[in-house]
Amino acid sequence: MGQPFLVGERIYLRGFEEFDITEEYVGWLKNQRATPISGTTKDQPTASDVRAWLKTHQDNTNNLAFAIVDKETDSHVGTIALQNIHWVHRRAHIDMLLGSKAFSVQDCGEEAMSLTIDYSFQRMGLHKILSTSIAGEVERMQLVEKLGFKSEVVFRQQVFIDGEYSDLVIHGLLSHEFKKFSR
Repeated sequence: MGQPFLVGERIYLRGFEEFDITEEYVGWLKNQRATPISGTTKDQPTASDVRAWLKTHQDNTNNLAFAIVDKETDSHVGTIALQNIHWVHRRAHIDMLLGSKAFSVQDCGEEAMSLTIDYSFQRMGLHKILSTSIAGEVERMQLVEKLGFKSEVVFRQQVFIDGEYSDLVIHGLLSHEFKKFSR
């Protein structure tokens, strides 16, 4: 389908394209526990919402969106994006969605985050990456800590998911703190 842009051991990243917006992908976005912070503003996004989100990313040099693809099966298993890239202050926000149940945050997610962060620091010259998680998302919080992120801000009861309010945690990673993925 698309050309690999960043290649890891188990996965590769390529540009996220309109053909990636399938009913399965939209279903991943509707699973709030899979993606409590999605790129859309609706609780129940549609394929049209995702196409509009993609257009803003493709037309804006301050955003990069990648499909996470399993090397063995060439299957699209998730998405990772650098958003709100601030070129003067050399920072960006990273967000990831893993929809396929066969790929865990600690496995495929760590490799995707590491590839993207390494690219942002080494090739893009960024100084800082921010990541957001929901308090209680143990796997995601363990992942960002393993990569070297530090908790910077907690917004109390910021998001409403599954009938209750949860805290939103902002993590920051400076370029010299990054711990690359290795098996």
